[in-house]
Amino acid sequence: MWFWANPLGAILFIPFLVALFWRFKLYKKQLILKVTKIPDQPRKFPFWLVYVPEIMLWLSLVCLIIAFMRPQKILSYTHKATYGIDIMLVLDASKSMEADDFMPNRLEVAKKQLLEFIDLREQDRIGLVVFAEDAFSACPLTLDKDLLKSIIQEITTETLPNSGTAIGTAITTAINRLQNIKDSKSKIILLVTDGVSNKGRINPITAAQLAAKKNIKIFAIGIGSKQGEETEYDFPTLQKIAQITNGYAYEAQNPQKLQIIFEKIQLEHKSLFQQPIKNKTIDIYHEWLNGFWALFIISFVMKLLGIDQIFAE
Repeated sequence: MWFWANPLGAILFIPFLVALFWRFKLYKKQLILKVTKIPDQPRKFPFWLVYVPEIMLWLSLVCLIIAFMRPQKILSYTHKATYGIDIMLVLDASKSMEADDFMPNRLEVAKKQLLEFIDLREQDRIGLVVFAEDAFSACPLTLDKDLLKSIIQEITTETLPNSGTAIGTAITTAINRLQNIKDSKSKIILLVTDGVSNKGRINPITAAQLAAKKNIKIFAIGIGSKQGEETEYDFPTLQKIAQITNGYAYEAQNPQKLQIIFEKIQLEHKSLFQQPIKNKTIDIYHEWLNGFWALFIISFVMKLLGIDQIFAE
């Protein structure tokens, strides 16, 4: 298998083809003049032999351009197994996340699990959206796990002081971060919330439908013991959101269950692919360079000796 160390050198074929086209048009005019001229005596050689020196010159230029592109021969390949998913964490930081049914509170337990989750996703790009009544992108997709973890550790229920839960807005914000990534093998939104969506202009179902169109899966986790109507999450809606995007919905009614859910996601949702790595290559551009010199010298010598004139007889 070949590999081009300087593929941009192929741009040189553009002026080459332009010059070749111009020369072909000139050749057609010469050919018309020759065939319309009544010959005095039969020709000794076919007419096209006149152009052999020039054909060899053009071929030498082809060899020179290929040599400039630095072709290399790949002698061996290995494949490195890597895991790569783009994940947007969407964390509810509304006032209800201060509830102490998860000690010390829901938000701190969720943050702890997210930090452990991040530590195990070495090959993934991960970003963060924080939401309450509104949502904002706290961290874009990054491989800098230390930066992301430091941002998560600073989040409190005062980060977004307004009350309310805007799940649809939060999902849409995460979609905006994921949709322009072209090289992603898999895109996931991991939503953690303890409330019912009661704020924002975008309905969670509408946001989920948009995510589905972008091939983004949503994993929704409802957190809390569901003690108290003001902090009860809407699990049927979380299920619908997940279903629309071919994702999953989970209920975490205690810290142990939340930990199990994150472990389950870790085990079941890694995307393994094989990344080829060139082990050993050798340059073969010198072969094409030798071809250039050989054809160029032969063409020059034939012109010098008047071979084209001999063939014209």
